[in-house]
Amino acid sequence: MNKRVFQIDQECFIVYVEELSSKKERFLRIGNSSFLKEFGENLTFVTLLSKIYPGDPFHELDIFRPNVDRKIIGLRDITKRFLYFLKENNINVSNVNIVYAEEASDLFKEIKSEEDFLKKIENDKKISKHSFASFYGDGNIRIFNKNEVIFDLKESMLNKLNEAQEIKRLAYYFLRYYKNSYEKTGIIHSSKSFFVFSENNFACITDSSSWVKDAIRVGIDPTKIDLLYLTEKTTPGILCLKSILNRDKDEPKLKIIHNEKIRWEKLLSPDNVLSLNSNKKSISHLNSRMRSPYENDAE
Repeated sequence: MNKRVFQIDQECFIVYVEELSSKKERFLRIGNSSFLKEFGENLTFVTLLSKIYPGDPFHELDIFRPNVDRKIIGLRDITKRFLYFLKENNINVSNVNIVYAEEASDLFKEIKSEEDFLKKIENDKKISKHSFASFYGDGNIRIFNKNEVIFDLKESMLNKLNEAQEIKRLAYYFLRYYKNSYEKTGIIHSSKSFFVFSENNFACITDSSSWVKDAIRVGIDPTKIDLLYLTEKTTPGILCLKSILNRDKDEPKLKIIHNEKIRWEKLLSPDNVLSLNSNKKSISHLNSRMRSPYENDAE
């Protein structure tokens, strides 16, 4: 790996650039780790955001320092969701400088492809002398130190444990014991989670942050669950969050039913999640041949 890229944890990277905006903005952080606390208050970071969510977003509640790390850069949709998550968890970001990557510069507005983008960098003498980050719609982030690419997020993540792939492999291993059952209609209990199935469609009712592991134990791929009913104050772990984020784009939206306002739901894209509050409206979910009604308690 490039000597200016430091891997702090499984999915936390610190990238040093020579000339960004100021001397205080030379360390870029992508992802997070509880180990970042060890750096103390002397080293400041510019936080770069990606919808890939390297690291664990929940660590941000402990490590984000709004009076020290005063700059966040990312595409508008993911940045707004990230800020909402921080605010809902009582972190004051009023003094943080927010930069939306789409609006950061007029230099690249007419560029249609990455090939044109790289040519623009190479041919523009002013740009080629500076360091900058480039954000992509698929979640990738590439960091250029002057005219050299020193970090590619997607490329770096390929060398890390692919949690989504491992989840699918493990679920498939257990599935052989249950496969014929799931072609029918019924229920199955696993630890603190309750699963309803019909013709290989699944709904989950749980009060546990470990519902992903509960699903795997009984051969259910958690990324294939159609509906997730969360009891009050259930907070997902990072494995749960990534199982939701790793759903295939062409699959129907995951319905998440909850009775209370949940502080982490804005981390999820509305493209693949439909959040429903059963206290506000009665809900009926059709799970193949099985219908599951959820009624509010209003008279």
